[in-house]
Amino acid sequence: MAIGYRTYFLFVKLDTTVLEPLAFISAIKLPRIPAYFPNILSSLCTLCKEQPAFYQVQALRFVYELIYLLCTAFPASGKPAAAGNDYRYYDRLHTLTAYIHDHYREPLTLDELASLISVTPAYLSRFFKNSLQLTITEYLTSVRMEHAYTDLITTDYSIRKISENNGFSSYAFFVRKFKEAYRTTPLKVRKASEL
Repeated sequence: MAIGYRTYFLFVKLDTTVLEPLAFISAIKLPRIPAYFPNILSSLCTLCKEQPAFYQVQALRFVYELIYLLCTAFPASGKPAAAGNDYRYYDRLHTLTAYIHDHYREPLTLDELASLISVTPAYLSRFFKNSLQLTITEYLTSVRMEHAYTDLITTDYSIRKISENNGFSSYAFFVRKFKEAYRTTPLKVRKASEL
C-alpha cells in the first residue's frame, strides 16, 4: 500500500518597506508584550532585507511567532458577547474604527462618535476600552501617529505640516507623543529616512 502525499510550495512575497515603520517598535511601551518580541521583529526585518535562500520560510516562522505572542499577550477579555449580539457588537466596533481611520485628520469628539453608533458617550468609552484595551483617544492618537510616521519617511513636508495634516492640534503634543511611542524624535526619523 502506497501512502501518497502532496507537495505544497509556499510563496511569501514580503514588501520590506511595510516593515520600516516597525523599526522603532522596541520603544513602544506595551507591558504585556514579552521582552524578546522586538528581537523577533528585528530578525524578521533583517531577514527580509538580506533575503538569503529560502528566507520566506524563516520569515513565515517569525510572523507566526509574532502572532502567537500577540495572541497570548492580549487574550480576549471579559465576557463574550451573547450569540444574538455578536453581529451588532462587531458591527459597532467596525463602524467606529473605520470612521476613525477615515476621519483621523479631523477633530473628532466623543459625542460625535457616540452618535455614530447611537450610544451615550459614557457607554462608548466603556465599550471601546473593553473591546480594544485602549481609550478612544489612545486609539485615535496611534492612528494619527502611524500616518505621521509614514509621511515623515515618504514626503518632504515639514514636520510641523505633517503634524497638522494628521490631525494633531498642537505641534508640541505631536512631538511628545511621538517620543513616547518611538523613543526618538520626528527629526531623527526624517534624517534616518534620508540616508
